[in-house]
Amino acid sequence: MAIETFNITISPDEQWLTFVEWKFPRKTIRKQLPPDEYDTRVTSLNLQTGARTRHVIESLSPTALGYSPDDRHWKYGAGFSFIKERFRPPGWRGEQFYFQRYYDDTYVAINPLKPDVEIAAEPYSPGTCSDCPPATSVQLRDRSWDLLSNDVSAVFREDAVRTVYYRGEGPYRTLMILRLRAVGEEEVIVKREERKGTMIIIAGLRVSPDERYLAYTVHSKKLAFLAGPSEETFIMDLQSRKEKRVARHSYTGNLIWSPDGERLYFAGGEYASDCAVRVVDVAATFSR
Repeated sequence: MAIETFNITISPDEQWLTFVEWKFPRKTIRKQLPPDEYDTRVTSLNLQTGARTRHVIESLSPTALGYSPDDRHWKYGAGFSFIKERFRPPGWRGEQFYFQRYYDDTYVAINPLKPDVEIAAEPYSPGTCSDCPPATSVQLRDRSWDLLSNDVSAVFREDAVRTVYYRGEGPYRTLMILRLRAVGEEEVIVKREERKGTMIIIAGLRVSPDERYLAYTVHSKKLAFLAGPSEETFIMDLQSRKEKRVARHSYTGNLIWSPDGERLYFAGGEYASDCAVRVVDVAATFSR
């Protein structure tokens, strides 16, 4: 089984890691495959005990989510594809539920302790607003920032946005991560220059909850060779401006900080079929 690189999330108490894992079919898809070839599921892992909950979707109606009731691969194919395609943090409420948003404002809840996946709120039904995930976009200095984007991260203080970190581009393809505070000027935090024959992208960034550290991924690809891409993950101490490379893979997913900012979780691997969830201890990293 492999982890979908952008489909992991962690509960606010850091007790549960919830993610999508999959197994690629062994046979070429022609007319149809046996059910066990479509093995895609959502799993909740208890980080304290190691217990796992494998979630099922038998409680969901395909028609309620816009699928045909005659879809023969609802359980093994289409059923989890709609979760996989929209499984993005944020979405935890309290310590127990992950909420997933779909078109027409339908919300689906995953309780780590229960196998069933359930519809939490129908479109325009009572309770939709109270059951919805935290805001996915914020306003700061007359600009709107989409927090689900891979290149924007925000710092909240007392339910207000204090700082936004985002990716920018300068002359001669200089790629940057900038910090924009509620009061003050923009500041360049990270700078990378694109080399001749190599494409470079800052593919993702996340600031720790205490705004002490910044994690980001640099994607590079040599244009003249058949070699695959390289994605390097870095953590920067925003006080000292020292940075450490903590991982290098061909595939790297979303970066997730623990609530106390002491650990960084992400999915990565050399191939899409071998990606795994990884964790970095920040204090140990900077003590070396």
